[in-house]
This record gives sequence, C-alpha cells and structure tokens, in this order.
Amino acid sequence: MRETLTRRSLLEHVGLVAGVLATTPLRTLVAADLPHLSPNDPVASALGYTEDATKVDQNKSPSYRPGEQCANCLQNSGATGQTWGACKLFAGRLVNENGWCRAYVRKG
Repeated sequence: MRETLTRRSLLEHVGLVAGVLATTPLRTLVAADLPHLSPNDPVASALGYTEDATKVDQNKSPSYRPGEQCANCLQNSGATGQTWGACKLFAGRLVNENGWCRAYVRKG
C-alpha cells in the first residue's frame, strides 16, 4: 500500500518538526553561535526592528510604549540576562534584548 503525501500533510509534518526543534534544549546550546539580526534584514525592517528600543520612531511605530523591549516580549525565547537572545519571529538569528519590533507582545 502506497501513501500519497499531500501538501496539507507535508505542512503538518513540517510544523510538527519545527515545533519539536523550537523546544529542544539543544537550541539553547547553539544559540551563542547564531548571527545577530540586522535591522536592515528585510523582515526585520518590515517589522520596524531596532536594536535600541529607546530610539524607536513613534511616527513610524505608534504602537510602541516606553519600557517595551525584546527582553520582556512574549516572542523572546532567549535566556534571561543575555545581551542577545533568540526570538520566535527571527529563526536562526539573535535579537538584542534592548531591541524592539512591531510584533511586540508583553510577557505575562
């Protein structure tokens, strides 16, 4: 009996694998080796990412509120107290914990 791989089942499997990889402790072991996200990256630029939240242009990002930064964002999956950490939005790159982007959601 031969199974056909549909687009839907492929996406489900890719999502499952991505979820497992996102929660594995190995990810934190190699995080220090990841490159830093550049504000010039196309996705980072589209989300208004900056490495210093105190320099956010409120005309371009009216949703920004003082005190918001990557360190206290729900998307952040980096270790507490590190200058650069992992972000769920920018896989394979590290964000500055003092940074900010328009996808910010306060933790807790």
